[in-house]
Amino acid sequence: MASKLLIRQNKGFTLVEVLVSLVIGLLGIVAMFQVLALWESLKRTTSAGSDAQIAGTVAMFGLERDLRVAGMGFSRGTDGTAVPSLGCAVKAKGPTASFSLVPVQIVDGAGGAPDQIITLSGNSSLYVSTQKYKSSTASTKVVDGSYGGFKVGDVVVAGGATSAVDCELFEVADVATPGVLGHATALRFNAAPTAITAAAGFLYNLGPLPQRNVWSIAGTNKDKLFRLDSLYTATPVEVAEGIIDLQAQYGIDGFGPTSVATVALQTDGKLEDDDWTNTPPAAAADWSKVIAIRVGLLSRSTQFEKTEVTDGGAGTASAPAWSGGTFTMNAVENATGDAANWKRYRYRVYEQVIPLRNVVWGGDFK
Repeated sequence: MASKLLIRQNKGFTLVEVLVSLVIGLLGIVAMFQVLALWESLKRTTSAGSDAQIAGTVAMFGLERDLRVAGMGFSRGTDGTAVPSLGCAVKAKGPTASFSLVPVQIVDGAGGAPDQIITLSGNSSLYVSTQKYKSSTASTKVVDGSYGGFKVGDVVVAGGATSAVDCELFEVADVATPGVLGHATALRFNAAPTAITAAAGFLYNLGPLPQRNVWSIAGTNKDKLFRLDSLYTATPVEVAEGIIDLQAQYGIDGFGPTSVATVALQTDGKLEDDDWTNTPPAAAADWSKVIAIRVGLLSRSTQFEKTEVTDGGAGTASAPAWSGGTFTMNAVENATGDAANWKRYRYRVYEQVIPLRNVVWGGDFK
């Protein structure tokens, strides 16, 4: 009896038991692969979202930095009033032959296309307020008053009594004669295509390395933010990838109809909801009333989702929006032939109101 029982115990697993074990093992493997696939999908979505967030943060940081220093060196007149030459056409030598003497310029994109933002600022270590000059030639400017803040290598804008007179951008080559700024030597901006020879005018010291930076969206798929230092080069530098839209508005003090008690613009230093506009000031003198810029950036993740993830609920398409309106959405290239495939990507909106500190500090707001 004992031998029969021992023989029965040594038979091993039956075929049914082996098949059941295989099924259980396969089910476990399938479950593990499903968990891995779900985890990988979530990881890609999270990583792509993090990349979009980093790109938007970097882009807004750089743009904000340029906007905060815009107007340095030419934001205050000689007696604390508005800059007489503000809005003039500056004649310069280099990649940018001519540009406007304004702290910030917004080039509105047609049909909802991305805008361009252009900032202009100086960097003089010895901040010099606007100075008058009493005589001028093609190679010299004679300062009327203090000249101690001008040094060899400083880049200076010479303007007339109004913005209707073209301005000249030159680099100080010598200060050997007291009160006389010489710029005959062929340096970075000497000689400009057009020399200002007015009997008198104003000088704006931009320091040794002024910057005129152009921020724009470009790239093969229009998904990269670039910054161009247009005074020195014609080649832009990529700042961030995944930025697909850039929108901006001027904050003009007293622009809106509810802010204006008279026809003239008020200057109380406060911005109402209707003081924001895409239209630049009509009069050159009103550039001093542009005291802030409102910026909206749209960042897109690189992950193409299987289903629509950007909508307004209940299947209604809803494009991302900011305070200045709704972003214009277009089909994403190299994805599908669907014109609405943009809804299969995730987006993040970055928005900020950036005060133009040099304009505010240099203005006469009451």
